[in-house]
Amino acid sequence: MRFHVSRRQAVAGAIAIAAAPVTKAAAQFTGVAPNFEKDNMGVRAGTGGDASALPMGSLSNPSGGRLQTMVIGRKYPRAAWAPELYAQTVLAEFAASDWQSIKVDGPNDNEPELREEIGQLLDLNKLRAERSAEIMLQLDNPLGYWSDLLSSSPATAPLTWTLIATAVAVGQLVSMHFKEKFGRPRPAMVYPALMPLAPTPRHPSYPSSHALQGHLIHQCLTPLATEPTKAALLALARRVAANREIAGFHFPSDTAAGERLAGPVYQKLVGGPIFNTVLTAANAEWK
Repeated sequence: MRFHVSRRQAVAGAIAIAAAPVTKAAAQFTGVAPNFEKDNMGVRAGTGGDASALPMGSLSNPSGGRLQTMVIGRKYPRAAWAPELYAQTVLAEFAASDWQSIKVDGPNDNEPELREEIGQLLDLNKLRAERSAEIMLQLDNPLGYWSDLLSSSPATAPLTWTLIATAVAVGQLVSMHFKEKFGRPRPAMVYPALMPLAPTPRHPSYPSSHALQGHLIHQCLTPLATEPTKAALLALARRVAANREIAGFHFPSDTAAGERLAGPVYQKLVGGPIFNTVLTAANAEWK
């Protein structure tokens, strides 16, 4: 698709689209000397001495000037979408599947099992000093570590980040469904002396959303990644999930349930044509 726009046409078209007053500086730049008229709405530009200048908000000059160039037949490119927004189209596709048929066993909240898990969390307290800064950063910027690992961002690899955003959105949908189903209390509700590093999230504990989302990211990127990168993605998913236990937000069994759930959820995702189209297109970003 090729077309030519003169410098004067480009400036005049920009003025028309913005519907902003033509300033003296703009007039000097374009060589157009518009007449200015005062009315009760402020200042507006007249046609001046240039027959090709456009009136504000008009495609053509009523005095017979040329139409400005238009580009017809374009489609919005998928790579130009904001990843978190295009992920919503994949989420809708996933939501229409039979994902709720995935079988998830509930937590064991009998006293002996809870005592054992609380004991494990108390043992993890010794790691808080070395992990606290990392944990707090992940609260504010949960995807920052993924960006560092991949050396990419939504701007540099938009389709890869659409996959990541899809994993986050789908993981949240699925985890909230099962959290509501099981209604498991947070560890600090069972043992307040645990003293979490920050206020616990305002939803139930089982399964861990962070564990599910991290392992879904790993699953979504595995078809694209080299073996070392696959191993690093898995290690980061487990590290982020473990940090949630160290912080006192999750029982170990919450984490295990989130990790187990990632596999069946991914299998439902790859059954969708929109997801598969994004996955195929993202492959070019890894060459």
